[in-house]
Amino acid sequence: MVVIVRRRFTRIVRYSLTTILLSLFLTAVVTISYLNVSYTRPTNVKMALKEDSFPREKIDAAIPENELNLQKRILKGKHEDQRQSINQIKNSNEIIIQTNSNRVAKKNKIQSKNKGDRGLPAPKHYNQLKTFVLFCGFPRSGQSLVGAIMDAHPHMTIPHDFNIVGGWMKTSSWKNSKNDLFNALYQRSRDRYGNRKKLAGNRRNFYIPKLYQGSYQDYIQIIGDMSGQRVTQAYVKDFNKAKRIVGSIRQFVGVPIKFIMVLRNPFDTIATQVLRTLKAKARKSGKPRDGTIIEVDQANLTKVLLNKRIRAYLKSVEANKKMYKLYKNQTLILYLNDIVNSPETEIMKLCNFLDVECSKKYISLCSDIVNEQLSVTRKQIQWTEHQKDMILNKISKIKWLRKFKFVDT
Repeated sequence: MVVIVRRRFTRIVRYSLTTILLSLFLTAVVTISYLNVSYTRPTNVKMALKEDSFPREKIDAAIPENELNLQKRILKGKHEDQRQSINQIKNSNEIIIQTNSNRVAKKNKIQSKNKGDRGLPAPKHYNQLKTFVLFCGFPRSGQSLVGAIMDAHPHMTIPHDFNIVGGWMKTSSWKNSKNDLFNALYQRSRDRYGNRKKLAGNRRNFYIPKLYQGSYQDYIQIIGDMSGQRVTQAYVKDFNKAKRIVGSIRQFVGVPIKFIMVLRNPFDTIATQVLRTLKAKARKSGKPRDGTIIEVDQANLTKVLLNKRIRAYLKSVEANKKMYKLYKNQTLILYLNDIVNSPETEIMKLCNFLDVECSKKYISLCSDIVNEQLSVTRKQIQWTEHQKDMILNKISKIKWLRKFKFVDT
């Protein structure tokens, strides 16, 4: 009995040991297979030996001479390909840089010929500044024309509609210093020059070639803002406040302020505003833009618009009257009909008022953009006798307006 139990125990132990050994063997085989799959031995013997941390001298000794030369040639070829690629990239970059440089040089050459494309003036170019100009008066009276003529002068910068009085109480970057203000005005002039040039075929655009719109020559003597309507409206809204603002501007810029008022027949001024409003409404409603006004529109709109524009004009007359009384010695009045009839004389009067020299070339080129005939728009709308009398009674009391009549004599 004891012998039987012993035999069975021995058999169980043998089977267990065999199972354990077999398991260990299979584990080893699987591990070796996994390592062979995950590790690919480098084809370069030199790299393999280096990874195995062999000394340098043993590496060279372990590599046959033929194989070493072959590897050197392969590496040399790879390095040569890399150098060629790098050189190609460098050459392409040099070509691009050279192309861009040529473009920049060409652009600079063109800009050097174009007086309208220059950088901001240096502070020293404002050292000879003698006058700051503000426009006042009424809309649609010829201010844009006079402003364009002044901006074409080599020593004047007069941007279109900068609205310095309206923006004075607001936070603006150009209020940090007077040079910032001057540069902002200059930038506005330069931008307006670009717009004028794009629309050079439009006579109303007032582009003057071969002069200095949007630019200057050597230095600037006169700078200002052609926003006559906005200046007047500021005085209409609050005369004392506008007066304080102009006084603050005077202290800020450090030079005297002069005003320019351009006058046109009040009936034409009002009629032009009404006609433009009617045309704008016609565009929105899809009606023809041939410049004619449909009788139905005249009946429905002209009466309302005309009365509105008349009231606004009469308020502006009162404000301009007070302004002229306050700044009489600093104000120049120009009449649009005089500019049309004798532009050379009126341009010379303007230059004398501002105390700047005007060359014959400047006067001649500026005179060329003035229309030969004054636009009379008051005849394009219907007026009541009451509306005419309202205007005539008001302007008859103003010395510089009483010359105008509804019917020219």
